[in-house]
Amino acid sequence: MRFSRIVPLAGMVTAFFLLLAITLGVKDAAAAESPFKIEFDASDIQVNVIKDLPLDALTTKASLEGTIDENGNVTIPKGGFTMPELGITEPVSVKGFMGIEGPATGTYDAATGRLDLDTTAGLWVSVNVKQLIDAASGLGLDLSGSLGEFGPYIGLIGNLTCGFSPMNLHFSTEPNSLATGQRFTTGPGGPGAISAEWSKLGPFAGRTKVLGLIDACQLLQDQLPTLLAGLGGTELGGFDIGSLLGDIDLSNLDDVDLGPSAITLTRTSIDPPDPGDPGEPGGPKPTAAKLKLSVTPKNRRAKAGSKVRYRATVTNVGGTKASAVKVCIKAPKATARIKRCRDLGTVAPGASKVRRFDLKLKKGAARHSYRIGFETRSGTSTALKANSLLRVR
Repeated sequence: MRFSRIVPLAGMVTAFFLLLAITLGVKDAAAAESPFKIEFDASDIQVNVIKDLPLDALTTKASLEGTIDENGNVTIPKGGFTMPELGITEPVSVKGFMGIEGPATGTYDAATGRLDLDTTAGLWVSVNVKQLIDAASGLGLDLSGSLGEFGPYIGLIGNLTCGFSPMNLHFSTEPNSLATGQRFTTGPGGPGAISAEWSKLGPFAGRTKVLGLIDACQLLQDQLPTLLAGLGGTELGGFDIGSLLGDIDLSNLDDVDLGPSAITLTRTSIDPPDPGDPGEPGGPKPTAAKLKLSVTPKNRRAKAGSKVRYRATVTNVGGTKASAVKVCIKAPKATARIKRCRDLGTVAPGASKVRRFDLKLKKGAARHSYRIGFETRSGTSTALKANSLLRVR
């Protein structure tokens, strides 16, 4: 009888200590978590085969902030992963951004520097509607009349924000089919890069309400494929809309396949030295930023009235990052029209950035050989020049 009473008591004691051990284990695991933050210096985006998108006004920077436990498990709460906003301001204010819409979880291997994160995100575009109507009118397009039932409402909207959400994303320091990351070998807060790749977008969605009630993007959904198709061949702020749309099927906005696309977020390898810090005695000093400029094509023949495309590649072969980098083109004003300078932002050591220039030859351009000049400008590196020969026939 006593034995039968002792057994349940022993079971209760065992269960109590087991529960206590589990509780302490959870507490220890939580205590073993270490906070970290990565602030990225640069971002690059590629949509299908188009690498040089004219969205070079980086208005915000990307960052992520979370914790890593002793087993390498990474947790980033919702709101802890922010992405850059890219866009143009002329002739229409257009802002594009990827919104991280939930927490991110993954792993970090301290031995190799590999970082992997899984999360959900949406792709969004915000446009100033009044500027868009004015720009379309200047191109001979009646935007209000092209939108059917949506037309009467368009004047009530300030900024229209529509997009595609949600879609699953995997960020990694490891290469995908379009981009290559860089492992964080000196720790999760040190230099490195992560990249995510996608193809098929999430369902079409909207963030703008008309009169606080009507989903403007849903009203626009039926007319948008026809409107975008009609903009093929139209240039907006030096951006050929048709070149981006390409062969993308817009008949169903809930099932859009962009083709392979990727975004890469980079934290530069070497920060500029502090002028007030002499560094460690006898230690190596990083070399200054040094830019290299190359332009293609080197030679080109074209007819008056046609468009000539150039690609300028700027590479930093120095030991510190180059900041406030621009690449500019110089062409005879009587011959062509073109946006003169393009911003590259920061170019990390060993990194390259490419900008595209579309030179529009005037119909009255004389038959002649012209030297098209290119130049880099930077706050941390000397200027460089390159030339291309253009023969107008």
